Amino acid sequence: MSMLRRAMPIVAISVLAATTGLADPPPPLRVWVSGLGNDANPCSRTAPCKTFVGALARTFSGGEISALDAGNFGTLAITKSITIDGGGFLAGINAFSFSGIYVNAGANDKVVLRNLSINGGAAGTTAAATTASTTSPATS
Repeated sequence: MSMLRRAMPIVAISVLAATTGLADPPPPLRVWVSGLGNDANPCSRTAPCKTFVGALARTFSGGEISALDAGNFGTLAITKSITIDGGGFLAGINAFSFSGIYVNAGANDKVVLRNLSINGGAAGTTAAATTASTTSPATS
C-alpha cells in the first residue's frame, strides 16, 4: 500500500501534464535574416533565417524583419502587416522574371519596406507590386 501512495503523486502529475498540453510559443514580433542564415533556424538574432519568406512565416502580423548583414534574401509575397528593414546593409532582392515584392495585404494592414535594394525585373514586370486595396500614401 505504501508503494501505491508514493506512486500516486507521480501518476497525478503525469496525467495533468498529458491532458493540459503545452501550447507552442507564439511567433516573435521581430525576426532576423542573414546571408549566412538558414530557413530551418528560428530566425532569432543568434540563429537567423536565410530568406525573407522564411522570416515572414515566423513573424506575427505587425512584426519586423531585420537584416543582420548584406545578402540576397529572395523575392517575397506579403499578405499581412509587416516591416522589413535592411538596416544599414545592402539587403537585396533579385527578381528577374517577376515582381521582387508583391503586396497583397488587407486594407487595414500596414506594410513598411525600408533600406532595401530591389534589382531586376524583366520586361513587363515591376520591382514591387501591390493590389488596389492596399495602396496608400507613402509614410516614413
